[in-house]
Amino acid sequence: MNDGQYMLTDYYKLGKDGKTPEPVKDLDESPSSWGQNKIVKQDHIEEIFISTVFLGLDHSYNSFGPPILFETMIFGGEHDLYQERYASWGDAVEGHQNAINLVKSINIKDLYMNKRIILVGAAASGKDYLKKKFGGQGFKLDVSYTTRPIREGEVNGVDYNFLPEKDFQLMMKYDAFYEWAQHGEYKYGTGKGEWADCDVFIMESHGISEITSEDRKNCFVMYLNPPRMVRQERLRDTRGWTDENIAHRSKMDGEKFDNFTDYDIQITDPNF
Repeated sequence: MNDGQYMLTDYYKLGKDGKTPEPVKDLDESPSSWGQNKIVKQDHIEEIFISTVFLGLDHSYNSFGPPILFETMIFGGEHDLYQERYASWGDAVEGHQNAINLVKSINIKDLYMNKRIILVGAAASGKDYLKKKFGGQGFKLDVSYTTRPIREGEVNGVDYNFLPEKDFQLMMKYDAFYEWAQHGEYKYGTGKGEWADCDVFIMESHGISEITSEDRKNCFVMYLNPPRMVRQERLRDTRGWTDENIAHRSKMDGEKFDNFTDYDIQITDPNF
């Protein structure tokens, strides 16, 4: 490449698999047939746009190393015009996810500043895992109340306050809950004292609807929604549920979350 002129060897197209770059042998071909500016991935996070594309033109600008043919950019927000370039489709996909994580880390940090963080999602969606992660960062964790049996490995007063039905009913009688919900045969509730004092909560979808409009302004709701098959595998492999129990719970979760929209961010990553 000299004086701003590109040589034939600078141009690439995507091969038959749609992902592997190949040198262009004839510049008379239509650039559209090279796959130039082909979209690898694009995402919107609120007003921020993240785009990763195949450029079709080597941006290494030297003869050392592989051709640089893919690019990720962020448009808007604190990282406006952020840019990274890569040699392969796989690196571009990974880089795109890194850009998403960068944007989310900033957005979430800004949004949950001085707000209650509320985690909501179907069974085995990762709520307890994420709650513990927040605890490791110094956030004060709510310990909810429930009438369900304690599971192996759980600690009363740490994972939940496990109560017999009569004690839960007594707390209801004395208006000790900020919100409570019936899920299947068990009840779950958030105490008023914990609501006033803690940073991170796990709630049922119905519990979200019980938050007052004024309090909702000061909440950041994270909806954990990995694919159903991933959640079912976790219930089977980690909790030892039977297929019958999994099918029943999946039906209940579907009824709760099919039209659930009252959240600030949704996490669908199957690896979460």
